Amino acid sequence: MLTDAQRLDILQQFDVKNIFTISNFVKIHKAPKQFQTEKIVGHISRMVPTKRIDLLIDVAELVVKKDETVKFHIYGEGSVKEKIAKKNYRQKIRESCFVKRVYNHSTKMFRRF
Repeated sequence: MLTDAQRLDILQQFDVKNIFTISNFVKIHKAPKQFQTEKIVGHISRMVPTKRIDLLIDVAELVVKKDETVKFHIYGEGSVKEKIAKKNYRQKIRESCFVKRVYNHSTKMFRRF
């Protein structure tokens, strides 16, 4: 069985007693320091009302309250960019959430993630 939930489902459906959960035998170790990176959430899109980037700012605020090390990088241009930047500033998460312009070379943006 993969999980306890699956085991319980089978026990409820069938009249068997010899169902066991076998946990994953692979031990997951913490990555060495040189492989640990910043926690960055990246978003690249047009900044238009249909994208609802305002909700991403709300999510950023909730995430940063739980983990101050997470950073949000929001890239884009469009009709709501100024509104998004103001909302970010008002919610006082500007040290963790950055609203930036789009670069001509997207690889530069991806390297920051």
